[in-house]
Amino acid sequence: MKKHSKVLHVRWVRSAIGFDRRQKQMVRSLGLRRLNQTVEVPDTPAVRGLVSRIPHLVKVVSSARKPTWTATPEYTVRAVEVEKGEAAENRAPADDTEA
Repeated sequence: MKKHSKVLHVRWVRSAIGFDRRQKQMVRSLGLRRLNQTVEVPDTPAVRGLVSRIPHLVKVVSSARKPTWTATPEYTVRAVEVEKGEAAENRAPADDTEA
């Protein structure tokens, strides 16, 4: 059996409500669960045949969209310092220019 290294990115673009039950099963067989979901499937004649039978429901896209949360910068939460029983957040900021 020949190993296929190429993949297709298939996105579900239209609801299957009101279409034949077989078309809904074809969408599910591609691994699509939710509307606007994108999946990677192997680029085989069988998969291309499935996509060609339901072009009104799915679309082949160039690549999957990156999730929005990956664009959010990372940050760290630092612990609040406690000195002599008094929380540092309750104190007024120290000013070096006081005489």
